[in-house]
Order: sequence, then C-alpha cells, then structure tokens
Amino acid sequence: MNLVVKIARILIGLVFAFSGFVKAIDPIGSSYKFTDYFKAMGIPWMEPFALILSFLMCAAEFIAGICMIINMKPKFFLWLIVGFMAIFTPLTFWLAKNNLVQDCGCFGDFLKMDNWETFYKNVVIDVFVVFLIFFRKYLTTKINQTVQWLTVGTVVTLVFAFEIYNYNHLPIIDFRAYKEGTNISEAMKLPAGAKQDIYESIIYYKKDGVEKGFPIDKLPDSTWVWVRTDNKLIQEGDKPKIHDFTISTLENDQILGVPAGQDVTDQVLSDANYSFLLIAYKLGNADTSALIEAGKIADFAKENKYNFYCLTASSKAEIEFVKTITDAKYNFFSTDETTLKTIIRSNPGLTLIRKGTVIKHWHYNDFPSIEELQKKYLYK
Repeated sequence: MNLVVKIARILIGLVFAFSGFVKAIDPIGSSYKFTDYFKAMGIPWMEPFALILSFLMCAAEFIAGICMIINMKPKFFLWLIVGFMAIFTPLTFWLAKNNLVQDCGCFGDFLKMDNWETFYKNVVIDVFVVFLIFFRKYLTTKINQTVQWLTVGTVVTLVFAFEIYNYNHLPIIDFRAYKEGTNISEAMKLPAGAKQDIYESIIYYKKDGVEKGFPIDKLPDSTWVWVRTDNKLIQEGDKPKIHDFTISTLENDQILGVPAGQDVTDQVLSDANYSFLLIAYKLGNADTSALIEAGKIADFAKENKYNFYCLTASSKAEIEFVKTITDAKYNFFSTDETTLKTIIRSNPGLTLIRKGTVIKHWHYNDFPSIEELQKKYLYK
C-alpha cells in the first residue's frame, strides 16, 4: 500500500505543480481568467482583486504540488488540495452546464480545455484525492519538522519571485498565439482539411394559424407560409490560432490613405517594411513614462522611414489626453481590447513585425535603446 500511496501522491503533485507553474509563467493572463469567472458569476465587483488572487492561486498550486512530490508536509498539503478540489469541482460543473466561460485556464495558455473536459479532469483528480484521504496514514516522512518547513519556505520564496519577475517583464515562455516568430497572417488561416462548423437549420412555416419547424430536407408543401429560419450550431469546427486580429483607423481620422473607421489589417501585415506596434489596450492605465519613451522610438522610426502604430481600445478622449501629456506624434489605431491583452502582457508593450511576422516583443520595463534596435533587429 505504501507504494500505491506514493504513486498517487506524486501524480497529484505533478498535476498541481505543472498547473501552478504554467500559470505562474503568466500571472497577468491568469488574472484575466479570474475576471472572466467573476463576470460569469455576476460578481464584477471582485475584478480589482483578480491579480492578487492570480498570484496566490498560482503559487498555492505550485507549492502544494512540489511539496507533495518531494514529500514535505504531505498531510498538510493534501488538505490544501482537498480545499481546492472542493471549490473547483462544483465550479467547473456549473461552468460546463452553463458554458459561460470558454476555457477554464487550468493550464494557462499551454493547454486549452473545454468546460466538460475540465470537469472530467477534476473528477479523475478527486478519485486520487479521496484515495489519499482514506490512506493518509501512509503519508509519512522521516525528515524533521524544521527541515520540512524550511524547504516549504524556500519553495514559497522562489515561486513568488518567479511570478514577480514574469509580471514585471514578459512571460519567460510564451504559449500564446502571437509568440515571437509567428506570422500573424498565416496564423489567421485554417489549414486545408480543417473541420468546419456544422449547423442544423430549422425552417419555421405557418398554416391555418399553426407554426411548425421543419428540417431543411423535409420542407412542407407550398400551402405553408415561411416565417423564419433558425440556424443552430451543433458541432464546432476548427478555429485558426488567431481569429480576432483587426486594425482599424479611428473615427474622424483618415490615416494610411483610407477613410475613417476602415480596416487596415492587411495593409499593415503585408508591409515589407519594419513596423513597430505600440500595444496599449487602455491608455488611461498605461505607464506614462513608458509612453514617453515609446515616443522616442517613434521619432527614430520616422527618421529612418520605419512604421510606427499605436494600437489601442481606448476612447478618442483618452487618446487626445495622452497626446497632450506625452506629446505623442505617432498615429493611433483601434484594435479589440481582448486581442491587445493577448498579444502582449504589458500596458504599454512594444512589438516589432515585418511582413506580418512577429520579430520581438518588449515589456515597457525592457523597451530597447535605439542602439540595441539598430544592432540586433533592424536589418536592411
């Protein structure tokens, strides 16, 4: 029995350590998922706490997992895992039943799971957890208490330091669709043979005051009068890695030779010149000193005939305010807020592309110098 308990303990530890690690790589992304949960649960007032909860949950999962693997305070962390599963299992069942959130975020951006897959995964974990509860007397260790707590303290320190680093820079491993080396245009296409969405069409007709729905292959005779057609998605097809990337000119602006409010995505992505994209999903919350620093890069780009665009979901009033306080002379364009948050975990962040391919991302704490740009990234 000792061996079986050991295997169960290590398996549970691996799941929690891996889940915590891939989320700790990207604590901002995990905070966005908390926000989605709060909206789905009708408690938007919790959104200001999303980042704090992200840090705590990612760290707690990782610490519990590592300590179960190395057998440090196993009974203590078993009960912590029991608490996690007591919350996660019914929550994921509720989400699966109502389909309010598309992806649970259990493994960050590393692995996407739908709601039912997440629930069944939790049920399997519950089986192992219940087993360990019944046989917890075998969760023993010969290591003394002081060493155990010192080890736990070391793990706690390291995981929080790891999260803080990823928060103040960019995730050390990028699992997102816009990672460096990605050609955005190609990632927006479905490969040949991809599964398409399958819809069921029910056509409603009326006769003698009676309305009735018919499948498309069993339509009634001409004495019936058409009322409406309902198309229901019965099987979702494949989706391209990137399916929501658009760049539009602002209302009342005419930039790049196109009218206001028009899509210029293809024009930007097909350009053979280097293009800097200043990503600021909400200018009002963006670091002002970083925006000023970005202005220097924009001036450099203009002098050397490179492109420089600011992509934002901010209002025209916010844009005008930022122009005033930073003396910004570059052009602003409109892009969906969720898309901008996905491209880069920094507000603002800087992305360099050429012919639609992502060359480099920079967090605002790591904006490059002009010399660095010339030596490492801008080749004629």
